[in-house]
Amino acid sequence: MKVLIDNYSSPISTEPMYFDACLKAVGVESTLWNRAAVNTYDMFDTVQPDLFITHINQLDNTTLKYLEFLGKHIDVVINITGATQAALDSMVGVLLSKSVKCAFLFNNQPVNRLVSTSIPLDTIYYGSDTFLNSEVKLPPPKLEAGIIAAHNGIADTFIREHKEKYQTYHTLVVGKNQLGFDASVSVVDMIPLYDKYEKIILVGDTISEVYNQIMFDAYTRNGNVEVSLRDNFFDQSIITSTATTARTKHTCWNRTARLLSKLNCTEPLTLANQIVDQLS
Repeated sequence: MKVLIDNYSSPISTEPMYFDACLKAVGVESTLWNRAAVNTYDMFDTVQPDLFITHINQLDNTTLKYLEFLGKHIDVVINITGATQAALDSMVGVLLSKSVKCAFLFNNQPVNRLVSTSIPLDTIYYGSDTFLNSEVKLPPPKLEAGIIAAHNGIADTFIREHKEKYQTYHTLVVGKNQLGFDASVSVVDMIPLYDKYEKIILVGDTISEVYNQIMFDAYTRNGNVEVSLRDNFFDQSIITSTATTARTKHTCWNRTARLLSKLNCTEPLTLANQIVDQLS
């Protein structure tokens, strides 16, 4: 099986990168597509994929045109995390009208209110990326806390509540606008920083804002993690179960195994599950 993966990595996820690395490790011929380097037709013509994995935000007219006229044999899997119901309905309508062979859609979020009746919609959560490493070793001392805001719109008073509990800390914000924070960070930037803090505090308004790869990486690489939300009406068990099983059930290998199970790829799935078993 030949797989082409759109590189839809973001400040909160390296999912396409770890899918690519895991698939290669279990014998699948996988290619990670950097759209800035190779155009659509050249990429598809060169790889000749059997499966194409992408994100709803990446599905442009050129890609759809290729799939409609030259790629009817290609199975398509689409991550729809962050989409509205209207955007999802519109995309599904386009896929059906163009007879694109969409195997299934999936969402990274634990609370999924989106509905798709025409194309199967499943869940593949974010996972910690065990392939991410950093040669950067930050000097001591450790600080008491790394306070990570999901976005720069988090109320100052809410951030201040956490700052007042510690003598030494950094305030970090996910994204590019660091106004009012010590630094802006991405999921990759955080890798050498987990060892810098005694505790990681993830701050957001809702569970969907902090339930991302940074949370899973924090649990696997630091372990002392607090999730603080302004919305207290969320299922606390979501966080509790993650904290206790992060290193064994919430890695990129677990997520790749789930992907392969949905695709009925028996041999690669067997190898992926063997690696998952070694995590226990």
